Amino acid sequence: MTPPSGFSPQGPRNLLCTILFLDLVGYSARSVDQQARIKERLTALVSQVLRDIPPDSRLSIDTGDGAALCFLGDPQAALQAARLLRDLLAQRYGASLPVRIGLHLGPVRVVSDINGRINLVGDGINVARRILDFAQPQQILVSRACFDVMSRLGDEAARGFQPAGACRDKHGRLHELHSVVDVPVGTHESAQAYRATRLAAPRLVALERALVRHVGPLARLLLEQAADADAAWPGLVENLAAHIASPGAREAFRQEARRILSAPDQPPLNPPGAPPPR
Repeated sequence: MTPPSGFSPQGPRNLLCTILFLDLVGYSARSVDQQARIKERLTALVSQVLRDIPPDSRLSIDTGDGAALCFLGDPQAALQAARLLRDLLAQRYGASLPVRIGLHLGPVRVVSDINGRINLVGDGINVARRILDFAQPQQILVSRACFDVMSRLGDEAARGFQPAGACRDKHGRLHELHSVVDVPVGTHESAQAYRATRLAAPRLVALERALVRHVGPLARLLLEQAADADAAWPGLVENLAAHIASPGAREAFRQEARRILSAPDQPPLNPPGAPPPR
């Protein structure tokens, strides 16, 4: 892992960031071979989720049975990453390997560990770990500090959280908690987008097949998010194309999407989520 550009772990400096702590429930009970495969899969998913976030605005630490991710920029990036990781892991493992996630906004300090690798210390990382400890399987919990910021980032932002009570950790510190909830489409514009895209379901299925060749299992989640945000097809396609790193592959997807959208509607050959044709 590379620290933010221009920053040396040897020079003490506190950073205020959003910390995402993730834990795989039941990971330690798996065999060594299973743990290695799970770890490889988790590393790949984390890399995919963080791909569009500038490297100099994030830090990541392997915690053994999960990961700690620190976001130095937009707090919404941490929340989006939490949702994506939860849903992608559920898509892959179902209820056999649930995930717990805790989010906190607080100070950390970047240091070198005994192996000379980057590590994180400070109250921010400690509290994020405590928030994670209170979470149930498949639950995303956020601290009061995190909620106070995230709930004010948009007109509808507060609807994405619900109070989860207050819990005292093993050191006697009281934490006010909020749980992240999946909010149904509510605004007039989003409702229009939702209806318009769902009425053209065969085209959405075809778009998912085209996108999965470039971004893998992220395709379904990205498509659902884009469909809720863009009522017009051109906007939806551009939203999806932005997640493809290679310019050539991005343009190839745009061309295929244009062919899909210009073709007459046909019933899908496979249900949504089925593997793309080879």
